[in-house]
Amino acid sequence: FGEAEGEQAWIGIWQGSSKRTFWCSPANLDRAAAQAERWSHDGADVYVDVAVFRFAEQPLPTTRGSELDVGALVGLWIDADIAGPGHVNQNLPATIEEMLQALEAYPLRPTLVVNSGHGVHCWWLFKEPWEINGIEDQARAKTFMLEFQEGIRNLIFAQHGWHMDNTADLARCLRLP
Repeated sequence: FGEAEGEQAWIGIWQGSSKRTFWCSPANLDRAAAQAERWSHDGADVYVDVAVFRFAEQPLPTTRGSELDVGALVGLWIDADIAGPGHVNQNLPATIEEMLQALEAYPLRPTLVVNSGHGVHCWWLFKEPWEINGIEDQARAKTFMLEFQEGIRNLIFAQHGWHMDNTADLARCLRLP
């Protein structure tokens, strides 16, 4: 996130129970990390935005960014649930190790693998942020993200009979470890 700087660039840390967002500049990720840690000590689910948002001024804590507010993406992601309590779908990998072993068939290795507590988020980070400037860039990014996830869904998950949620919305937030 640090490369996507600017006066209008914002990253959100979201607390599920209060539905509040802590907004900070990508240049101040230490503040975001400290806030996430404070909220997690309260036992709350804490999430981070996958995108850098562009707002003219600092958004309010009650504001959530939309796809139209996305100013940059730092990578691509999937959210892979693992079998266990709390999941509607039962056709899921039995373990994280089983899912990661199956993912080895994909030609690109994820840059990061985050244990979310109920599954895994795999991130393929870009060398530099993909700047989204206008509706055409947004549409291109959305299509690319959808096709990326659909490719993994068809190439890996469907081959094993597993379900994978569509989490391709550009304003997605993912649970922190």
